[in-house]
Amino acid sequence: MSLFKPEEQLVHELSCPICLQLYSDPVVLPCGHNYCRACICMTADTTDKSGILPRCPECREEYQGMDSLQRNFKLSSIVEGYRASAPQGQTGQQGCHSHGQYGCTSGQVTYCTCDGSNPVLDM
Repeated sequence: MSLFKPEEQLVHELSCPICLQLYSDPVVLPCGHNYCRACICMTADTTDKSGILPRCPECREEYQGMDSLQRNFKLSSIVEGYRASAPQGQTGQQGCHSHGQYGCTSGQVTYCTCDGSNPVLDM
């Protein structure tokens, strides 16, 4: 039995396990796990420099790097539909100062997924 209310369960399922926000530009790894492109890129960057293949943060299966990842169009569509229907302020998302796009958190700073350089504000 789930301890979440149905709405909370939906938000949980539509959230990236790295940044804990609704997916932003979700990609699917070969193992089937999904992440925001910016979030998985940050984890892949740390392993690429060491010369070993990056691994899925959840199941530890290796994958061939960022170029091998496919955008999850279906998940992206579901998240965008949820954002459009959720009452204002209940998505827990943050938006870029310049572009209004959603972002992922890197340490204590959240960056826009449009180019990874713009800090974002709570929306």
